[in-house]
Amino acid sequence: MTAKTILVKIRIPEYLIKKIDNLQERGIYTSRTEVILDSVRRLVFAYRTDNPLKIA
Repeated sequence: MTAKTILVKIRIPEYLIKKIDNLQERGIYTSRTEVILDSVRRLVFAYRTDNPLKIA
């Protein structure tokens, strides 16, 4: 089962796009979308209240 996706438009500074593209060129990610999704997942996980790794 695939999660429903919603299009979100954002503006990203050029220097970050260059870093995102570099990650893609190195084969770490397959697309800009994958880089941004992984980044958002990591951020959301870091702020979870049930995150066992979060330091109070």
